[in-house]
Amino acid sequence: MKKRATGDIGIRISTKMPTSSEVEGIYMPKNIDEHVGHFSSNQRTFESHATQSTSSLIEGKRAGHGRTVTPLVRKLKHDELRRIPSKTKCRRPSWVTTRCVLITGCIAVFLIISAIVVPIALIFDRSDTTTTTIAPTVYTTYWSFDNTTSDLNNVYNNSVLLNGATYFSTATYFNYGAALYLTYNQSVLITTPFMNLSYTSFTVEAWIFLLTSVSGDKGIFGQCECSTCANQCLYLIVRNGRLYMGFYQNDLSGNSTLSLNTWYHVAYVYDYSSFTQRVYVLGVADGSKTNASAYTGQNGSITIGKTQINTPSNYFNGLIDNLVVTTRAKSASEILSDATLVCYYSFDTSSGGITQDSGPNNMNITTVSNVVAVSGRIGQAALFNGASSYFQAAGFFQLGQSNYAFSITMFVNPTATNFAGGSLVHISATASGTSVWCIDAIGFTYAGQISVVLYNGNFPSVVGPFLPLSQWSHVGYTYSQANGLRLYINGILFGSSGTMAYVASGYNNYLTFGFNFNACGSGPISGGYYQGAIDEVYVNRRELSAAEVYSRANS
Repeated sequence: MKKRATGDIGIRISTKMPTSSEVEGIYMPKNIDEHVGHFSSNQRTFESHATQSTSSLIEGKRAGHGRTVTPLVRKLKHDELRRIPSKTKCRRPSWVTTRCVLITGCIAVFLIISAIVVPIALIFDRSDTTTTTIAPTVYTTYWSFDNTTSDLNNVYNNSVLLNGATYFSTATYFNYGAALYLTYNQSVLITTPFMNLSYTSFTVEAWIFLLTSVSGDKGIFGQCECSTCANQCLYLIVRNGRLYMGFYQNDLSGNSTLSLNTWYHVAYVYDYSSFTQRVYVLGVADGSKTNASAYTGQNGSITIGKTQINTPSNYFNGLIDNLVVTTRAKSASEILSDATLVCYYSFDTSSGGITQDSGPNNMNITTVSNVVAVSGRIGQAALFNGASSYFQAAGFFQLGQSNYAFSITMFVNPTATNFAGGSLVHISATASGTSVWCIDAIGFTYAGQISVVLYNGNFPSVVGPFLPLSQWSHVGYTYSQANGLRLYINGILFGSSGTMAYVASGYNNYLTFGFNFNACGSGPISGGYYQGAIDEVYVNRRELSAAEVYSRANS
């Protein structure tokens, strides 16, 4: 057999190859058992050396044939060869192991389960989950100025009366307690603790009484970190007779011009949620401004009776009473109530006892005789046991002014079985209830009918129905010059006097509940002691609407 030429490629085929073999895609004839081929890169020919089959050679040897077999050599041209497609198996990459397959399968199962379970869990959880919003803490600071500059909660007590500021005890709107009296350069300074009104809503209310010219600035309440920096100086003042509130370069002026020697309830409101400033006079909106940036002062003392703007022409000359700061924006209805609700007696011991005024002016009952707390229409009530039972409160300025509107509402529960009249509300100019001027405003006739009375030189009245014994009924009494005297029973208008004038005492009146001191018998009401209970007594210095009376009757 000749040697391989240099550069040839040798291919050896196993003797166990099939009769029709596929080796590297080359077709092998069936009658070739074994071959060795050489493919010359130069001649592109394939040499096949065929021999007899192995079995023939073995047989020849066994037969004793000792001859040599000469191989038959034939050169096949390249174009005589036929290539067949390879049938290779689909193999997975070497990195795809059994462990990898298992892990991948587990992840796929987890993702499928999550896609099903999580949405279901969210659906069921949605019905049980509530969103909780934590509201900011609301603080109310109240200065009564009843011969003290300490606030009612004893927080802002580090105060100083500057330059001889004093108190007046006989010139308040309610003729109750005292008021802060300021002239020229007098004021109150409270250095600590810091009252944080920055970036928040707030309401400041007060009763004021101007004694001198209304021109210039009259400071009521202030706090200033920087008097020349935008939004860092708070000043609530009267400027040229009008309410004025500002944070510096962010101001609002009211529309009404205030008069001298007149009591006014004033309110300044900033609503941080809507960036709105509002001012109110006597409970009525007097001006507003939107897009008002927040007050941003981070330090500064409280000043009452002056501010840091327009020094030294910034002092209040007059009286300031019942100053209240609340760290939220009060609504218009709340401001109206604060300005016109004179007192509210709930008689609930949890609210301070049967003598405590739960209204905005702290006008507590001053005299109590044989009155006890019992279960009431709402909470607790005041029970009058008959002889010598009554209580009295002072400071009802509005009731002493001719033709001024007012309202009185309450629940009553008469208990006497031998009912024969009785005074529920007695109005008088003096504490004795007997001299100068007095009327029985609400009470019962001798027969037992509820009645209301007013005075205009005579005693016009409205006589109402018989009220059931040992049962709560609501009684409403309102007056205005246009509508006259009106009587409501259980929230429903029962009768009216029509247009009429009211001739009042001209004094800061007293109200006595349950007794008339056997004096000033007037109209159809039979005086004397009332036997029974009363609850939820409100006195307003305006005429309530029918809807407002109905709301109180059904509270």
